Amino acid sequence: MEAKLLQPNIAAILRRSYRIHRVERSEQDTLPKLSMHTHTFPTLIFLEPGSKKIIKRIHNVPSQELLRVLREELEIRN
Repeated sequence: MEAKLLQPNIAAILRRSYRIHRVERSEQDTLPKLSMHTHTFPTLIFLEPGSKKIIKRIHNVPSQELLRVLREELEIRN
């Protein structure tokens, strides 16, 4: 997943429109108790801006699918 997040087309969207917080598996207990715990790694969890409500959760997906999801979430927010 790390390599996918660094791809220029994905990295540009992430820098411009998202805040990323990386949590290691061993640190899951530090997350708010809002069903954010997962057993599938890596997982991206999209939260509603300004709240702790989960909008979407995706697991390790191909780069094109990740790009599609990022763009889709931007469209929903705008």
